[in-house]
Amino acid sequence: DGAVVDFPTEQAGRTKFRFDLLEGTLAADPAPRNDLKRAVAQNSRLRVEGWHNGRTPTIDGRPIKLEENEVARAAALLPGGDAAVLGTDFYLRLENKKDEAWRRIMPAPAWSVNVSGDGRYILAALGDGTIRWFSAKDGGEVLALFVDPRDQRWVAWIPEGFFDHSRALKGGGGETLVGYHLNNGDHRAADFVDIGQLYNLFYRRDLVLAKFRDGASGARMVAEQLAKIGDVHAVLKGGLPPKLVLVEACVRASVASDCAPDAMA
Repeated sequence: DGAVVDFPTEQAGRTKFRFDLLEGTLAADPAPRNDLKRAVAQNSRLRVEGWHNGRTPTIDGRPIKLEENEVARAAALLPGGDAAVLGTDFYLRLENKKDEAWRRIMPAPAWSVNVSGDGRYILAALGDGTIRWFSAKDGGEVLALFVDPRDQRWVAWIPEGFFDHSRALKGGGGETLVGYHLNNGDHRAADFVDIGQLYNLFYRRDLVLAKFRDGASGARMVAEQLAKIGDVHAVLKGGLPPKLVLVEACVRASVASDCAPDAMA
């Protein structure tokens, strides 16, 4: 169903990790599992050729027209073998035998693609270090994952801004890996907001799982929550939440009416 994914963090497949969304876990050097499948680019019903770092890929002999300077990087057949997904430097493309079903602009090259066994999701490993889940129906983004392989922290989020993350480790948990990038229009600098400033509102593992598992009903749950609190732009409209720093404390004896300040290091 696309909830578990294995991926390497070094060339030639070394240092492999397994992420399990439903369990909320990341494991290093996992044991093989028969229910996890590599992408397949051809079978007895459909063949995708010329896709590996190629400029002239074909599907059952039909040329897939790429844009200037666009290079195909990865391909995978959907269950049933009637369509294929193509990952390129610019797009994720779903191709039928006769024509293109849809294409979606990618924020970075799609170096690897695969399809969930139930056919609901297309997964793409992008050049920005993320793995992203897209709806096979229309290419809409459903989920994104970023992993820091050095300390195995991770954070997963949905486009609406709600997120889940690995629990706190030394130096912080996975929530410290990302933040919110807010564009302010032409000729104006963007804002980057630390995710911790909105943590209490947007740390919602339940909504991340609902969006992944429950389709339209999960999307409604997310929309209802956004209607209550507003999106990130709305929450920050009045200005960024203040950061408080403890600079001094005071200790008072139980019988005293006041206390002397005690400077904090």
